[in-house]
Amino acid sequence: MQRLVSLAFAATAAVAASLPSQSYEQIRVRSGNGSPGAPDSEIRYISGSSRSALRSSAFVQQDFDDACNGNQAVVINDSVVSARWRCRQLPQDPLAQWIGVNASASPRSTLFCQPFDVQSCDVQWASIKFTFCADDQLGDGSGGPNIDGVYLNGQPIPGFNGGTHGSSTTWVNSNIASMLNPSSTNSLHVYVRDTAANVSGVMYTCSITVKPCVPIQTIALRSGNSTPSTQDPDITYLPGSGGIPLRSNPFDQTDFDDACNGSQVWVVDSAVVTSRWACRQLPNDPLAQWVASGASGTTARSMLTCQEFELDCDPCAATLEFTFCADDQLGDGAGGPNPEGLYLNGIAVPGSSGGTHGTSTTWTFAVGSLLQQGTNHLQVYQRDTARQVHGVMYSAKLRVFSRRPPDEVIALESGNGGINMITTTSCGTGLPAFTAASFAAACAGPPAVNINPSVVTSRWTCRQLPASPRASWVGADSSGTPRSLLLCQSFNVDTCYIRSAQLDFTFCADDRLGDPGGSPNNGVYLNGQPVAGFAGGGHSSATTWSASVGSLLQPGPNTLHVYVRDTACAVSGVIYAAQVHVSACTPPPLVAIGSGCGTRIPVLHLADPPLVTAAPMQSCLLLSSATPAAPAALLLGATAMSIPFLGCQLEVVPSVVVPALTDASGNATFGLAIPPDPTLVGLHLFTQGVVADAATPAGIAMTAGADISIAN
Repeated sequence: MQRLVSLAFAATAAVAASLPSQSYEQIRVRSGNGSPGAPDSEIRYISGSSRSALRSSAFVQQDFDDACNGNQAVVINDSVVSARWRCRQLPQDPLAQWIGVNASASPRSTLFCQPFDVQSCDVQWASIKFTFCADDQLGDGSGGPNIDGVYLNGQPIPGFNGGTHGSSTTWVNSNIASMLNPSSTNSLHVYVRDTAANVSGVMYTCSITVKPCVPIQTIALRSGNSTPSTQDPDITYLPGSGGIPLRSNPFDQTDFDDACNGSQVWVVDSAVVTSRWACRQLPNDPLAQWVASGASGTTARSMLTCQEFELDCDPCAATLEFTFCADDQLGDGAGGPNPEGLYLNGIAVPGSSGGTHGTSTTWTFAVGSLLQQGTNHLQVYQRDTARQVHGVMYSAKLRVFSRRPPDEVIALESGNGGINMITTTSCGTGLPAFTAASFAAACAGPPAVNINPSVVTSRWTCRQLPASPRASWVGADSSGTPRSLLLCQSFNVDTCYIRSAQLDFTFCADDRLGDPGGSPNNGVYLNGQPVAGFAGGGHSSATTWSASVGSLLQPGPNTLHVYVRDTACAVSGVIYAAQVHVSACTPPPLVAIGSGCGTRIPVLHLADPPLVTAAPMQSCLLLSSATPAAPAALLLGATAMSIPFLGCQLEVVPSVVVPALTDASGNATFGLAIPPDPTLVGLHLFTQGVVADAATPAGIAMTAGADISIAN
């Protein structure tokens, strides 16, 4: 608990955004890449009129492409900036400058485009921190055709709309991984909306933090996990005799098993340590202590110790940093039956021989091939030679680079059972606009029926899908009676964390999938959500559609719904083959627990991941979407729970409560100070936000709980 409390939360107005860690990619883009009055070398634009929206309908891809290929933006003259705006510089980035369609800031609604590169090959987690001043605002705002003002690769960042030219505004979103294109060029679009027809422009700085989808797990092990003169609960041993090797032959699996199933070692008495050894503490781990077969360490013997640890992921590479003092040494040394002193899972770490009790020794080894996902064992062979005292004190730090879990491919086909349906009662008409009840009814309805081969042969030239010969036509009955059908097929996603997914859907249908024009009903749905653009097709030849569907899937049970629309009152049915390619990721540093509550449910974002480095670090938690100008608090604890609390669910046992006040936009920022303590790595903190909300019966709203893991 002392370690937890040492992570003292303090409400702050701003938090350092830099992340000095090789595990993260930091991207910075800004406006004003040139001299005042000159073109911005990185930013282009398209513009419209003053006082009106740039487009009367939602932006399409062509708009974003046109902006990226448009005229160069211009850095606005200093004289205009001084005369027009109080916000003349961003404290977070003094290099940022105002830009517009020309140096005099002529009033125009404008869509700017700035390219940037993401170097990471896979994106596990990403956040954006966007600070700006704008005249008049970013985005059309509520009710406009383009509500939001900031886009990544043509996708709007929800809630990024508003702002002013009087003072800077900062927005944070830590859920943008799916919006980025790994290992390629991306685009940031900023939409400035003119309303007053005086001047217009924007000044911004944008920090994007990317964590690659290659998790790094740090395992810290040490000897002496108890008080002196008591047994170490984490380490067991196999004893030998003094002055001679533990075994006259190389160790076998039985020796390692016996060590791991043996008695617990003892933490050596402090007085013995002081009287016997000059090496009394390890410089990189003051918590490590001497251990031996007894608290006095005076029974001279060789011993093989065993300490168990777990790896969450499949390791592809790992380094072991091992610091120790030993009496008399580790391993038999050259020529002995067991030269090495370190073993991982019973396999010797080459070169791990030697050491002394006078000063500490540090070794570093590449050990990825010696580790496995799940349970592992570190075995340390302490060799007695002098027949006086014996023991070892060590600190082991493993940095494990894990493989990204393999992609999951899910194959779904018609005609092999497992498909249920609802139908119209007559031909030529469609089903009403789908609701959650419609999808549930289809999954609980009668089974779809395989259509007789004679009907298929006489009615359709598309009789089989070449890539999926097992797929067959299904309909309301075996004769293909003309009906509009909503089919339901369930499937399971085994991937725990979905980074991205693609649906490839090949089919023939009579008469088509989806209502004409896709309204009111689309042709294909995942978990009740339409797959955009999946409407149309026919029965003369196969059609293939592909779409990115990561946001539509969930770990565990999922449903595929296919809507066959009859129009001709002749026959109806569908033959399809679908493949869902799911790309997996490891858990993000913040994992939501529960769902929150309130008339407006606040949200916790992790703006800057919590990292242990050589110097104190500051992480950042942002509370957003809350009641404006309202009392708020952040609850922090070492343990999660879930109990009813004032009409909500309390998801954390609070040990620390940090008060705050939300700003006019309903945001509050909390700083998390991370001391340079390597023992914090891997620690899980549980937190939840609480905000006053007069519209609820109990007067509060709560965020979902959050599980935050500390890395390095």
